[in-house]
Amino acid sequence: MRPNRSRPGSGPADRPPTADGIAPGSGGPGSLAACLILAAAASVPVILPFVISPSPEGIGTHRQLGLGPCAVFATCHAPCPFCGMTTSFCLMARGRIAGAFAANPSGPLLYVLCWLAPPFLIYWACTRRSLAGLFRDWPLERPAVWLLVAVLAGWAAKLCVI
Repeated sequence: MRPNRSRPGSGPADRPPTADGIAPGSGGPGSLAACLILAAAASVPVILPFVISPSPEGIGTHRQLGLGPCAVFATCHAPCPFCGMTTSFCLMARGRIAGAFAANPSGPLLYVLCWLAPPFLIYWACTRRSLAGLFRDWPLERPAVWLLVAVLAGWAAKLCVI
C-alpha cells in the first residue's frame, strides 16, 4: 500500500529521528554534494577580496573581475544599492573597517555573513541533514527581510552623503 503523502507524518522527513538524531530519508550524497558546492560558492566572496585591490574611488573594484560598469550609476549618475560592495569586501579583507563602511554601509555585514556561511554549510553537510531541511528548519524569510532592510538603509545613507 502506498503512503498517503497529503497526510502529516507520512513523508520521510516527518518520521521520528533515528538513534543518531537524523530523520530517515534526510541527507544523503546529493545533499552532501549540494551543501559542499554551496559552501564553495559562498567562499568566493570571502577569498576573492584578497586577490584584487580596492578602488581608491570607493566604487569600481568589480571592474578588475572583467565586469562592466554599474548600469544604474551609468544611467542615473547615482549609486545602486550594491555600488561599492566589492570595494567594501576588499577593505574588510584588509581590516580597514571604516573604509569598508564608507564604500558601502551594508558591505561589512554582508562580508561577515559570507564568512559564516561556508562553515555553517559544511557543518550542515557533515551532520548529513538535507539541504531542504535547512530551509524547513531555519525559516529564512525574516533574516532575508532584515538583510534587505540593511542593504536599503545602507543605500539610503550613501545617497544622503553624495
